[in-house]
Amino acid sequence: MSATEPLRATDPTTPPALDGLFEQFVQRGRYLRNWTPKTEQSYRQAHRSLSTTLANRPTVGTRLTKEVVQSWIVGLRQRGLAAGACNAYLRAINSFSSWPLTERHIDVSARVPALREPRRIVETFSDQQVSALIRFRPASLPQRRLSTLLKGLPCATVDDD
Repeated sequence: MSATEPLRATDPTTPPALDGLFEQFVQRGRYLRNWTPKTEQSYRQAHRSLSTTLANRPTVGTRLTKEVVQSWIVGLRQRGLAAGACNAYLRAINSFSSWPLTERHIDVSARVPALREPRRIVETFSDQQVSALIRFRPASLPQRRLSTLLKGLPCATVDDD
């Protein structure tokens, strides 16, 4: 199945309760919100993942609830997906789960908050490296251009006061 091919009710991985609503959601996104093909593809990918989970775990149910979405995220994390990847899926599913609420198709939102992502420590230049950059004297024209560009960039200063 291609990324742009719509999921049909005959697809065993798609619960019928979600299939029709999802297609309406995608159509409105494509034509009323001017989604790009890549945006549609990301929504379909997230929906396909959630639908596969629902089909493989009949005890979870086929209705989109907060518990179902949380169970799906737990499964993604157990399979080794990073928090950032899960959040990308979650943004798509949260957007989809909010849409039927605003359209009055459902009464309760299945919206789940994003996962906390670990903070990355960005490695900066050492004092020696900064000094070497400042003391550098370009010899050729391309080096002078680069040096001028780098020295002209605004940067944060730290006062020792």
